Amino acid sequence: MGARISKALAEKAGATVLKRFGKDVAAKMAEGAVKGGLSKALETSVKEVVKSLDPSEKMTAEKAATDIAAEVLKGAVAGAIFGGIDKQVGKFTSSYAKSLVGVKFKGLGEVDIKKALDKGGEKLVDQAVDRIGKEIVIAAASDPGKARDVEKDLADALAKDAALNAALAKLVKDKKLN
Repeated sequence: MGARISKALAEKAGATVLKRFGKDVAAKMAEGAVKGGLSKALETSVKEVVKSLDPSEKMTAEKAATDIAAEVLKGAVAGAIFGGIDKQVGKFTSSYAKSLVGVKFKGLGEVDIKKALDKGGEKLVDQAVDRIGKEIVIAAASDPGKARDVEKDLADALAKDAALNAALAKLVKDKKLN
């Protein structure tokens, strides 16, 4: 039942994370959010599960899981955390030019990030987000304190990523951006 709840929660609130990082990360994020303080919301949903086990009721385990996920999103802090993380990932990845303003990449030297993004750097950043973003999202779902700073954590991790910096340095050299 826990896996069904995580799956339903991921599908309901984590569309961006689900699309970007896949079902495993979205499920882990949902699991972290659930562990983060949803016992009260789940207690109120136990009735749904009991109904699903009663042959005279027209409740299925799948419907119960969907109802529990809806309940979690309505009244739980974790629903806000989960939705907030998803929203931050969506905002961050929708415009790297805005998200990475002021972030210093060793590989760019003095080249403006917007210029690098326009000349092929966006694909490089995209690949790096796919590679390192999963861990940041899962960690944020497990720790409400980290959930507030997903965008900052992504930007910081990208700036420190050796592979991305090397790829950006190559881009600057190959495209003669400096």
